[in-house]
Amino acid sequence: MKEKINIIFITILVFISTIIACKINENAVFNYLNNAELQYEGKMQEQNIVKALADIINLPKEQLKNIKYSNYKGKENQLDLQELIYKHFVPEKTNYTLGNNFYNQVKKAEVQKLVKKILKQIEQKPKMNKAK
Repeated sequence: MKEKINIIFITILVFISTIIACKINENAVFNYLNNAELQYEGKMQEQNIVKALADIINLPKEQLKNIKYSNYKGKENQLDLQELIYKHFVPEKTNYTLGNNFYNQVKKAEVQKLVKKILKQIEQKPKMNKAK
């Protein structure tokens, strides 16, 4: 009888651990951006990305839903935030997406922290100097 109880207890612990592990990586936006490769060409695209990332940190989700960003040619009011991220960030795994709850998940603490880290990496990236 004691062995059955121990087996049941261990099974329950494994089940709970699995559920907790799944919850940790439930944020699709975090999964998409974490270790993603940022791709852009030139100062104009970099500034557009920096503005969008700063908006993620500073603006409420309702406002984020209404903002449009420049496209790769600099034409204003062309891309929503999700489109901009898809065009400039290549996720670590090809099956990652931004999910169906983007504007709620983008405001979660783990995403905010990650976006700040990405902004810092862009800021610290060596700038190319033009040859004179």
